[in-house]
Amino acid sequence: MVPTDPRVALGSWSPEVQKAVYAAKVVPGMTRPQVLMALSYPSRNDTKDLNASSWRYWTTQEDEPVDILFGADGAVSGFSGKPSAVRTVEFRR
Repeated sequence: MVPTDPRVALGSWSPEVQKAVYAAKVVPGMTRPQVLMALSYPSRNDTKDLNASSWRYWTTQEDEPVDILFGADGAVSGFSGKPSAVRTVEFRR
């Protein structure tokens, strides 16, 4: 059980972020909580610290890792991985 209704947070985010979350995708500029809502938690085996500058996710279609990179401001700054794997998590505008 979550302590607060996630729909309240979701409703306060920009329309673009809301679309990305509903599509289970990530867009540059998203915060860590927004990425968590879109993709859930990364594997503890690959991402030991949620304050790290990158989180690793494994794609099911590609069976390849994708690293979501965070800038100093804590927002998504980019992606690293095989281009076809990155496309599975990156929200296209």
